[in-house]
Amino acid sequence: RKRKEEWEVEKVRLEHELELKRLDNTRLFETEKHREEKGNVNPSKVPKLPPFEEGTDDMDAYLRRYERYAISQKWDKSIWATHLSALLKGNALNVYALMPSDQALDYDALKTCLLKRYNMTEDGFKQKFRSCRPEFGETFQQFSVRLGSYFSRWIDMSNVLKTFDGLYDLMLRDQFLHICNNEVMLFLKERVPKSIDDMTRYADQFKEARRVNI
Repeated sequence: RKRKEEWEVEKVRLEHELELKRLDNTRLFETEKHREEKGNVNPSKVPKLPPFEEGTDDMDAYLRRYERYAISQKWDKSIWATHLSALLKGNALNVYALMPSDQALDYDALKTCLLKRYNMTEDGFKQKFRSCRPEFGETFQQFSVRLGSYFSRWIDMSNVLKTFDGLYDLMLRDQFLHICNNEVMLFLKERVPKSIDDMTRYADQFKEARRVNI
């Protein structure tokens, strides 16, 4: 009789565990179904994009290609970061893994961190534009296109108006920084001046406060 009672208790326990697992599976299915409906994603029908290859792919170009694909598939932006993470390798994957959980799900935050990791910033593109040279086997037409893309991305990252006045101000600020010593240049960059007027005002403040020749 005692063994029968023990068996009944064990039976109830097993049934309870099976019910919990069934509920967990149901919740998981409903969550995935909701995400697929929200992002209009059907994993079985979506062709896999090639993963990001460290040392071969350009991160900026890869992200732009990924964004075009995500838009063409009409994915909700809330799932962009998660899908991108599955395509990352090496240092790029480390960037994603080391981000706080809430930021790692934010595509714009993830994109910013990835671009910074690969020096795809305003300064990074400016340096690429300045140091760009024709590569072996590259035609001058191809080189000019690549040079133009670096300049365009430099402008995009600078958040300046794509007008004559906007570009004029950008060039003045760049040349102004070029003639400053390292201490002044660092001081100005830390304050992120939005115009040449802001930059010169900060530079004068630096000069007056330290009584030095800049």
